[in-house]
Amino acid sequence: MSKSPLFKYLHKDKLSFTLIQKTTILILVIFAIFFNRIYLPISIGILIFTFIYSLITYPKKTIFLSSRYLICGNTIFYYKNIDKIVLNTNSGILSIYSEDKEVFKLDKNLIPTNARKQHKIDANKNNKFKKLSDKIIDKIKNASPNVELHGVI
Repeated sequence: MSKSPLFKYLHKDKLSFTLIQKTTILILVIFAIFFNRIYLPISIGILIFTFIYSLITYPKKTIFLSSRYLICGNTIFYYKNIDKIVLNTNSGILSIYSEDKEVFKLDKNLIPTNARKQHKIDANKNNKFKKLSDKIIDKIKNASPNVELHGVI
């Protein structure tokens, strides 16, 4: 059983429905209004289904790691187009530089944790950041062996 390539990350990009999702929700609402005049329970069922559909399909604040690319919000990085990786463990930032001068920064402070006490929050964030940054660096090194590494052991 393989693990999920999704990691929770509170990025700053705006989340929104795609055009297809917006159209589907609009059609479902129109059907609900239409069935409201004919038979109310069908209309209520369609509205409940529309609500559940919108909850499930709404984009989440995650990082998706595939074998060829990284997706975080509206940012997509193809591993073969990455020139340089800079890991600063003191500040907890992993910077990834692409050929077209685009920069992605993975910040340790934006990784969520369920811990309540500060020492556990810090330990969880450090562990999750190390695990995620190691996976990203490993995938980039496998796809592009000529990448410059700074601060990476």
